[in-house]
Amino acid sequence: MRKQENRLTQKVRKEQKYIEKDARFFAKYGIHIHDVKKKDETVGLKHIFKFKSYFKGEGWWLLLVGVLVVLNMAINIVAPLLLNWGIDELTLSNFDMALIILAVYGFSSVFCEVFYFGYNAILTYVFNRVIFRMRQKLSENILITKTSKFDVTSSGDILNRVANDPERFADTISMILERGSWTIIRISRLVTFFVLSWVFGLYALIAGLIVCIVPIIISKKGVGPARLRDSKIEDNFQSLSNEMVKGVRDIKSLNLNKFFMRSFRAQLIFNRNSNNNLSMMRNGMWTSRNMLAFFFSALGYVLGIVMVTQDMMTVSALLTIMMYDWGVYNAFGDISHIYDDLISMEVRAKRMYEILDDKTYPKETFGERVLNNVYGDIEFKNVGFKYDESVVFDNLNFKINAGECVGLVGRSGEGKSTILSLMPRLYDVTDGEILLDGVDIRRLTRDSLRDTVSIVSQSPYIFNVSIKENLLYAKPDATEQEIIEACEKAQIHDFIMSKPEKYDTKVGEGGVVLSGGQKQRLAIARAFLKGSKILLLDEATSALDNESQGKVKEAINNLKGQCTILIVAHRLSTVMDCDKIMVLSNHKIIAEGTHEELMQTCPNYQELYRQDDEKN
Repeated sequence: MRKQENRLTQKVRKEQKYIEKDARFFAKYGIHIHDVKKKDETVGLKHIFKFKSYFKGEGWWLLLVGVLVVLNMAINIVAPLLLNWGIDELTLSNFDMALIILAVYGFSSVFCEVFYFGYNAILTYVFNRVIFRMRQKLSENILITKTSKFDVTSSGDILNRVANDPERFADTISMILERGSWTIIRISRLVTFFVLSWVFGLYALIAGLIVCIVPIIISKKGVGPARLRDSKIEDNFQSLSNEMVKGVRDIKSLNLNKFFMRSFRAQLIFNRNSNNNLSMMRNGMWTSRNMLAFFFSALGYVLGIVMVTQDMMTVSALLTIMMYDWGVYNAFGDISHIYDDLISMEVRAKRMYEILDDKTYPKETFGERVLNNVYGDIEFKNVGFKYDESVVFDNLNFKINAGECVGLVGRSGEGKSTILSLMPRLYDVTDGEILLDGVDIRRLTRDSLRDTVSIVSQSPYIFNVSIKENLLYAKPDATEQEIIEACEKAQIHDFIMSKPEKYDTKVGEGGVVLSGGQKQRLAIARAFLKGSKILLLDEATSALDNESQGKVKEAINNLKGQCTILIVAHRLSTVMDCDKIMVLSNHKIIAEGTHEELMQTCPNYQELYRQDDEKN
């Protein structure tokens, strides 16, 4: 007992040593070993069946596939018997009869290929529909996942789960059905073996089971966990590739080519080693299968010859069996292939199910209250908020009346942008409540809340479509005149008209063809076009020159009284004309009033104004 404990302890220490060594090596390149190597994760087959609903409506097609498989199987049972009969007729010199029988045997192979084409075409049609449903459902769930999840999840992980995993899952099912049908068809030839010789049939059955079981045991011990780790490594590689493409301009401008390639090369090494490890395991499976199949096939020939010499089998029966015995053993070996495919399916199913599962990818929940006539009153009532266990707000209180234009100022890190993110529920409060027209925003429907609130961030995301399409995302039914008016208010219409394709100009991924100021103005135009009753501007004019900022301020002033406006700004000139300004310090509102009032009564505001004046 003590020896076993010592061996176990040594094994654990050895594994820990390798993990720590890998962790130290990859940490140098910003790769976290625990993202790709979790020893406690196992692979079962429980998640596969959670996706059966995606095949709803495909029953008749799958039934037709089953019919074609059965017809193919019937032909493959009869074909060897026809061959045996034809050989017997040849040995008896009945050439005419032998020709007819062998001609029927040959044409049966043609029918097999026709049936194979038929069910392969049907499966392709069915699985393309299934992939569509899966991707649609995954995309819907990504869009209702809480924002906090995206703060800690790599883009490569999400992209692989939505774009690649459904296709690989469906492709593997198709492969299993195809491989499974051929396996059933070939194993069905055992019926022929039993008809020709029950002794050889029994031998082939026992040998086939051994050929099947041994590779499955090997797969269960190593291939499953290796596939799971491989998928995690693939996610990391996808994320790093995305960062390289999206950040190529910064990589070049900062001359980070060598540094980035060191990290990229380390990930490639990890990826290569993982693939090699998985390939070695799978090759071990197939090699063991083939070796066993060859062994039992050779042993079967010896058995057959002995049985012929003992008059227990005819020569024609032995020749027929020799033509098909490898296919039978191989078919049993294909069962281990199917098991390996099931493991691959389970890994993909588990990853996709995590997106659908509230525990791993927590979902946003909304109420059922609809506000038909929104005024725009906002109240933060005893609001508390934590981010990663760090307290951002504790008992935050303030009120903004409908139609007011309010500025929010304070030093960096006070939580100004967080306040804006809490209002459309990009994040949820930990304590207290946020009221919109006296109603807790958690009681509102998604449309009722987010159609009411528009937010323009410091770094707005511009979609890789035309300028016009970017604007229409805010209001799909907007007229051309409404689009032009919104752009004129945001001081970007003249720039758009200077482009050869005007409003049909493609802006590139992330709006790469636009300057920072142009992106902000386009985002502001988008918010103006949406026409929400509450407009939140988070440093939305920070990238504008003084002239453009002045014009956008004028457009914002024109909206006063029409909607509630909350502006977060470091440049106090942006908020000096607001109806009131709130000063945030130590994560609390310490003062509020007009610019003139705060300059007389609030030392914190006076210091902010002095610092802003020195910068300008």
